[in-house]
Amino acid sequence: MDSARKSKKHQILETYFGSDFPEDLAEDFTKQPVKLLKGHNKAVREMAYSEKHKILVSCGFDFEVFVWNPYLEEKIMKLDGHEYPLVGVNCLS
Repeated sequence: MDSARKSKKHQILETYFGSDFPEDLAEDFTKQPVKLLKGHNKAVREMAYSEKHKILVSCGFDFEVFVWNPYLEEKIMKLDGHEYPLVGVNCLS
């Protein structure tokens, strides 16, 4: 594709992935959120999904971890008591 005719989206993707990025990645780039999970008061740093347990775990700069049922858009539990912003979360099988 001619660089003058490339969309801003394609230019951004090429910056990160090079010129041979998968075309379906460009389509995913513009998708709108399907669900909104409300709970964190500050930015979410990371999310992890457990295929085995069908849960979503999120952590962020509000010092809290939330465990979600993503199919019903509700919190299962809140894990609080952390003294610093959380920078990562992972689900083990």
